[in-house]
Amino acid sequence: MLSIGLKRIIIIVIISLSLSGNIILALNYYFSHASLLGEFSCINSHNNKIINLSQLFINKILRSQGQITIEDRLLLENAVFATQDYETIKTWKNFLASKTEQEAQQNVLDLLKLFSTKIIY
Repeated sequence: MLSIGLKRIIIIVIISLSLSGNIILALNYYFSHASLLGEFSCINSHNNKIINLSQLFINKILRSQGQITIEDRLLLENAVFATQDYETIKTWKNFLASKTEQEAQQNVLDLLKLFSTKIIY
């Protein structure tokens, strides 16, 4: 038989181990959750830049009735470079370098396809 003092020590040790285990699990959960929030924030920022660029492209280029103003072109250029994405910048430069209407139409399709693939779910 175990003495009452030894039983108390065993119970205190078990409770202490359980409590410290819960604290460790809670801290692990907190830090992994904070990491996921940071990752989500980064993805959200990227998606917002791509969506902003695609909306500008549709509104300023595809829906335009005439020449694109210098202000609109600068706005689009800034939106392209704000993505900090090599493929987006390269595809944009290909669009700007279009020599024929058919080449420009193909580059428009490439840009629209790129916008849809760059959005992260």
